[in-house]
Amino acid sequence: MSGLDAVKAATWDLHTKAERSGIIAEILAGRASRPGVALLLRNLLPVYEALDTSPAGHPVLARTASVRAGLHTLSPDHDPPLLPAAAAYADHVRTADRAGLLAHAYVRYLGDINGGLLMQRRLVACLGGLADALTLHLYPDIPDLPAFRRAYRQTLDDAVRELDLDSVIEGARRAFAINIELAEAVQAAIA
Repeated sequence: MSGLDAVKAATWDLHTKAERSGIIAEILAGRASRPGVALLLRNLLPVYEALDTSPAGHPVLARTASVRAGLHTLSPDHDPPLLPAAAAYADHVRTADRAGLLAHAYVRYLGDINGGLLMQRRLVACLGGLADALTLHLYPDIPDLPAFRRAYRQTLDDAVRELDLDSVIEGARRAFAINIELAEAVQAAIA
């Protein structure tokens, strides 16, 4: 079993919980509202700003510009509030050690390229044609997404082998937990 396979196995329960939590569950069920998705984007913005500019950042996977554009599309006249859970999440990324940053890249970047097309389809179900303007889960600069995903996964797996596996697993479990906290906070704020 590769290191990344071990991380996946050790975090599967939290991965499943993340898909069933808060605003993410609403998106996947096709029930999320425009204000809810806008609030999610606003609160993911500082997280992606931190990750995209970190040593784990990846120029092709960077999502800051996409999140900003989507937020402007959904909420052009006002900026939804930044929730404490988002500020804590961004701080966690900014202060993470190498294993923690790898864990955040695994949860955010690899999660985005693995589940992005499904999320985009569900956003269309929630927002109709307006979702066409959201590009968070689209990668037009990657001509062969499956090949890129395999190569990126291998890059992460190689990095895991250079680190203490338990530290990466602990970091990934914490990254999933923080994602769940944010999804639930966004849902609570719009309820």
